[in-house]
Amino acid sequence: MNKLIKIVVAFIACLFIVAPAEEIVITGFPLGIGSDVDSSFFEAYFPQFQALSDTLRSYPLARVIVTGGADGVRYHQNHDSQNPGLAMGRAHALRNLLVEKFNIDSSLIVVQSSNVKHKGDPYRYVSVRITRELADLDKRLNTLATRPPVEKRITEVKEIYRTIPENMGLQLGVGFSSSPFGGIPILSGAITW
Repeated sequence: MNKLIKIVVAFIACLFIVAPAEEIVITGFPLGIGSDVDSSFFEAYFPQFQALSDTLRSYPLARVIVTGGADGVRYHQNHDSQNPGLAMGRAHALRNLLVEKFNIDSSLIVVQSSNVKHKGDPYRYVSVRITRELADLDKRLNTLATRPPVEKRITEVKEIYRTIPENMGLQLGVGFSSSPFGGIPILSGAITW
């Protein structure tokens, strides 16, 4: 029992150690506003954006994912085609701010949109987060370079060509089948190629 408790505690600790990337979510965009947002709308988040920029300097292979969100408010009767455009406009407004004001390389930013059917301020948002899947690629490649030559060797599998008679085969099967009248012996065969 004691060992089980230790395993559960270790598992929970691992969940907190491998926490998901921190995400900055900015909600409350005015209705119908996409990219026409003044930078003063984002001023409360400038320290977090600066920390994001500093993190990118430490991890040059990390990527920034900016997601724009639009809610389910319809702008024309039975037509909400503007919502994806608004979501992308909100994402591009933040992307442009990160590039111009915080000197983040635009090639490190991935822009995407999210369109939900719920209505309200929380669903008119933009979020930004860093993904570090490639951040330690240099370290992993250096580890690979220090391995012994036997581990680095790539084994080639050569295709073996055989003639038709060499590939021919015969499969036989013997067994019993059950029936209301007792076991019936079965003999089966197949020719393979």
